[in-house]
Amino acid sequence: MNPFAPHGYLEPLNSLNRVMMTDEYEGIQAVQLISADALIMMMEEAGLAERLSEKYPKREWPRGLTEIAFGECPSAERQRAARRIIDEYAERVRSFVLVLLDGPAAARQARVDWDESHWDWWAGVDRIVFSGGL
Repeated sequence: MNPFAPHGYLEPLNSLNRVMMTDEYEGIQAVQLISADALIMMMEEAGLAERLSEKYPKREWPRGLTEIAFGECPSAERQRAARRIIDEYAERVRSFVLVLLDGPAAARQARVDWDESHWDWWAGVDRIVFSGGL
């Protein structure tokens, strides 16, 4: 049985946003690292806001990031910045997935609303599909 849907539907405690990260992201909630807002902030900090705003509303900037990184971009500097963001974001997602699959002690202690059955369920997952804010 899926401990996240004991009554046949997902319950509020299922949110992955509150999962605490470990290792280099120790003590940071997943939502702060892998949400659309986190990605948009990375793009702003890299100076890509003006370029992305020319073509996309802010919530659609992630779609434009790959255009800058791998499409025709007049600025090699912007292209490198976009690729760095993609690499860093991929690393964040990788770290997040490893926390879910490995269930390190620090993450378990921080997620007191999940018991062992929740972590055991994640340990057995072999395919993850992202949706929502990503």
